[in-house]
Order: sequence, then C-alpha cells, then structure tokens
Amino acid sequence: MDGVWRSIEEPGEDVVVLRGRAATAPASFERYYARVGVPDRAERRAEWLHRTSSFAFSSVLHLLALTLLVEFVYLATPLLEETILTASFYKRGPAPEVAKTEPTPQPEPSPQKEQIAAEAPRAAETPRPEASTPAPVIGAGALQGEAKVMPVGVLEAVEPIPESDLAQFAGPGNFEHRSGASRSDAVGRYGGNLASEAAVELGLKWLMAHQSADGRWSPADFYKRCPSGERCGEMSGPPEFDHGVTGLALLAFLGAGYTHTKESPYKEAVALGLQWLLERQDPSGFFFDPGDARNAKGGMYGHGIATFALGEAASMTRDEKLLEALRSAVIGIEAAQQFNGGWYYTPDADLRRSEFTLSVWQMMGLKAAEKAGVTIPERVWTAAKKHLIDQQALNGGFRYSPGSEPTIGATGAGVFARCMLGLTSGNGIERGLAYLETDKKGDPDPSRGESWQYLYAWYYKTLSTFQVQGKAWRDWNRKIRPFLVSRQHTRGHAAGSWTIVDYQQASPIYGTAMCVLMLETYYRYLPMAGDRSAVVDAVASAEKAELTREEERRIDEVRPPSDDQKAERRKRDLLEARGKLASDKPEDRYIAARRLVELGDKASVRAMMDAAKLETGRLRAAHLLFLGRLKSAEAVPFLLGQLDDLDGDVRGAAMSALTSITGVYIMEESRWRDWWRDEQKRKK
Repeated sequence: MDGVWRSIEEPGEDVVVLRGRAATAPASFERYYARVGVPDRAERRAEWLHRTSSFAFSSVLHLLALTLLVEFVYLATPLLEETILTASFYKRGPAPEVAKTEPTPQPEPSPQKEQIAAEAPRAAETPRPEASTPAPVIGAGALQGEAKVMPVGVLEAVEPIPESDLAQFAGPGNFEHRSGASRSDAVGRYGGNLASEAAVELGLKWLMAHQSADGRWSPADFYKRCPSGERCGEMSGPPEFDHGVTGLALLAFLGAGYTHTKESPYKEAVALGLQWLLERQDPSGFFFDPGDARNAKGGMYGHGIATFALGEAASMTRDEKLLEALRSAVIGIEAAQQFNGGWYYTPDADLRRSEFTLSVWQMMGLKAAEKAGVTIPERVWTAAKKHLIDQQALNGGFRYSPGSEPTIGATGAGVFARCMLGLTSGNGIERGLAYLETDKKGDPDPSRGESWQYLYAWYYKTLSTFQVQGKAWRDWNRKIRPFLVSRQHTRGHAAGSWTIVDYQQASPIYGTAMCVLMLETYYRYLPMAGDRSAVVDAVASAEKAELTREEERRIDEVRPPSDDQKAERRKRDLLEARGKLASDKPEDRYIAARRLVELGDKASVRAMMDAAKLETGRLRAAHLLFLGRLKSAEAVPFLLGQLDDLDGDVRGAAMSALTSITGVYIMEESRWRDWWRDEQKRKK
C-alpha cells in the first residue's frame, strides 16, 4: 500500500482503499467520471480529502449545536420559570390565588409527647425529605415571584429549614438576652464557653483603650493611642472608613448588652461613639459627604453600618435623640436604593448598579431602625426582597454584583438576609448553605497564621449558620470559635486585639470589632424557631420567678428582715427548690436548679446531676452549666462522662463547667480525661 490512500485500476470498476479497506466509488462519482474522465491518483486523493474533511466539520458542528440545545433545555427552564414568576412580582392587581387544600386531621398530641418533641435534637425534629421528593415551585407563604428551583443533588447533607420565628427581627425590643443570666444561658446553650466570653470582654477593653478623644474609632489614627514602640499591628485603613468602623465598634459593645444609658465600664465609650456619629451626620441624613470623591468606596458601606449601630442603640435605650437621627439616616438609605432593589458605593439612585454585601448592610440598618420604631415603606422592602432573589444563582450561591460569580462572603450575607427578612419558605436558605458546604477555601486556615484570612466572609457565615442551627452551625462553630480565641493577643499593650489580615485591610480596629461580634453570636440574635422550644420556655418561667423575688427584695429594703426571718426564708426556698427539682416538668426543674445555684446549695449537687440526666440537648447543657457554677468537685466525674454525649452543646457545656470547677482550661475533650487521671494519681 502506498501511504493512506491508493487507487486500484481494474476494468469496469473504480475502487478506493481507505486505510487498507476497499470500497466501490459512489454513483455520483461515476457520472462525474463519465463526463471528465477517470481522475488520476493525485486528483482522486484530493477529492476524497476535500469531501471527508467537509463531512467531519459538518458533523462536529451539528454535534455542538445539539449539545448546546440540550444544555439550554436543562438549564434555561428554571431560569425561564423564575423570570416569569419574577415578572409577576411587579404585575399590578391582586396576586393570583393559590389552590388551597384542607389539612389532614391529626390526633392531638399528649403534653408528654409535645415535651419530648421540643427537647429532641434539631436533626430529629425535621427529618430531611427523600431525594426523590420534588421541590415545590412556589412554597406556602413564599414571596410572590420567587421560583423554588433545586438543581439535582445540591442539598445533600443539608438539613431542611423550619418555619421561622422572626419576632427578634420585628417590633420594638431591647435585646434582653444580651446581658445577665440570659446571656450566660445562651452561651452554654448555643456553643460558647468561658474562653469565648473572656475574649469578648478583653476585646472590648482594647477597643475602649483605642478610641479617639473625639469619640470615633479610626482605622487610620488608632495607633496614636499606643505607647511609643508598642503599636498594635502595622496595618491601617483610610480615614474615609471612620464612620463605618465606628459603627462596627459600637455594634460590638451593643452586642454584649453595653449601652450609653446602662451603668458599665463601657458606658462613656459608647456615649462618645454615638455622639460622634450624630455630630458627623449631614442635613441629608448621611454620615459622610456624598460630594467628596474620597467617599466613593466606603461611603454607603459605612452609612449602612452606622445606621445599623444607631438602630440597635435606639431600640435598646429608646433614646429620642437617637431616634431622630435614625429617621434621617433611613431617608438617606431609601433615597439611595437602586432600581434593582440593591445599593451601590455612592448614593446616586440612577446608576443601575449594586454591590451585594453593601446592600445587606443597608438592609440590616433598615431592619434595626424598624425594630426601634421607624416606619420603612413597603416598596423599599419589596424591592430589597426582589434583589435578594435575583442575586442567588442556581447553584445556591449569591453574587457580589449582577452577572458575577457567587462568592462565600456574599452567600453568607444572603442567607442571613433571607432569615432577617423572613424569606424562609422554599429552599433558598438550604441552597445557600449547600453552596457554603461545597466551598471551603475561605475556612479558617491555621497554616496561614494571621495573613490573608477571610475575616469578612467568616462574619456572615457565622451569622447565617447560627440562625439555621443544626449540623451547619455545629461544624462551623467548632472551627471558628477556637480559631478566634487562639488568635487573640493576650499580652502587653495589644492584649485583646486581633491583627488578622484579610482583603479589607482596615486595621486592627476593624479586625477586633469583627472578631468580637462573631464571638457574641451566641446571644446577639436568638436563632430561628426549631432550636429554642423548651429552653426558652424554661428561661421565661425562671424570669417570672425572679420578678417575684425582686418584689420581695424591695420590701426588704423598706423593712429589713431579722436574722431569724432570713434563715426561715432560706430554708423555705431550699425546700421549694429541692421539691421542684424532682418535678415532671422540665421548666420546673430548670427553675429549681437555677435557684439552688443562687442559694449556693452544694448539698443538692447529686440531685442536680440526677435532674440533668432527665434532660436532652440544650436543657441538659443548661443544667451542666448550673453544676459548674456551684463549683463542687463532686460533679467532676459526672461532667467527664458528659463529654461522650453525641450533642455538641452538651459536650461544650460540660467542658465549660469543668473549667469553672477546676480552674483549668482545656479545649480538647480527650485531654480532660488525661488530666483527671493525672490528678487522681497525684493525689494518691
């Protein structure tokens, strides 16, 4: 054979051989040959090469077109559904009625069963539906116009979200759970510990020490508060961020329950910071000069954060001066809203551009203002919700700007915003959590030390996973809490600060405020319904009992009791508390354990351990913390046994209680047992 192609000339038939395989020439070739004569060997080779290459090119082109058509049918259908539904969002007239079905009658559950359901771990409360169950297109109570489309397999290992109890994000309130016994209970219940609380207080102390004389927290000038040769970190930020960073620092103090009206070591610092914001606010309501080109990047970012801080302070204190400034700040946010429902770096409303995490800060500012009593127009919320929906991609992630790829920071912000605005029906939150589970590059990385961590993304991921609770929160809390505690400076003038570097690069003031806010997550906002249940009821009952005792104490101030009366009252309280500790009701047992701790009754330790065994989940965790407060060594073996519990909250509470009793701080459960064995050997 001569190469790949060769011709065989025999009388009556033309044959071509392709890679050694013979075939008769087509009839169309015969007519052509009859007209022009049989081509020679070179001509025939060129003809076949031309026709074969054309056929191959056509085949590839058709195959590519078919592939694109299939992809379009698969991917565009959800998009078309969402586009059609979103278009109906703005359609005038009443919303289309959804067919209603009568619920299937269910037997009334017994009180005992209700209690068991309330105390069960969250994963058992709402079992995940089978993968074959199709997701609804529009869920009950969903925002009109939102498509509920779920790509196959995106929700593996992500728990379903219960209906939300959004009382904490609505109506006036004063955040009672941020201080006192409620704060301590929330720390133990949701995964904090003594170390995280100590880090919060140390961080706030550092922030107060680095506040400028005029009341602001400046990323550019903070180092002027440092002694010569002891500067707290080399990184600094531009002064245009002063109003935003001051807002973050104020949020950190407010998050721990410290205001400008409540007596505390930080009262004056909070008052100075708020006063600086009020003096900086211009007649249009902004905390920056919109006409100054230097504010092109940080202007609206800082305005949203400052409004957020002002709203929380006003809600917690009902200070009319703050409310007046808050109303003006809200007007500025309303005026700066873009046509797509989001916000951009500058307040020009006709830019038709937006940045997502900046937009979420504005939403948080508006929600805090609404909670303080400021009325927000419904059109603003409607457009903001529409923007949230538009920015979520099919893979569950949220885009930082329209048309861009999703990011972990924007996704954490988007999930929290959906919780905050009540967009909890359907599967938007689950899709966001699923995206966060698939993208781990932003998780804390000890190998990087303090360089180039994703602090900003951590903040939003902490807020969003905490709201949902379940496995997403437990896994994230195990990573973020010990990492933050271990990275805080604890010696010298820098003690209390964090110098972690992230892409914001806005100084240790920014980094410290953000880390403190993350460690306050356990009590800043309580999580959505599903994880509160029996614990919250028990705490509410305890607060009522405390009110009764408070009335008694006020009477005592007017007419002090005698020593005999005090002894008789203590005996009465002990008998009552010990009796309730054996009650069938978990709220009674909770009140009794709390009261025995207040009375310092170490003789009831064994009875309190028996009561703790009756509880599950966070109620058991609360009882373990009570045991820790009594500081009785008798409880140590029992607490060590609780380190084997499957519930992470119980294990965390057991370690916190062990630290309270022994004065030893150990982060790893296995090392606690080693330490105890060593102690026993040493005593022998």
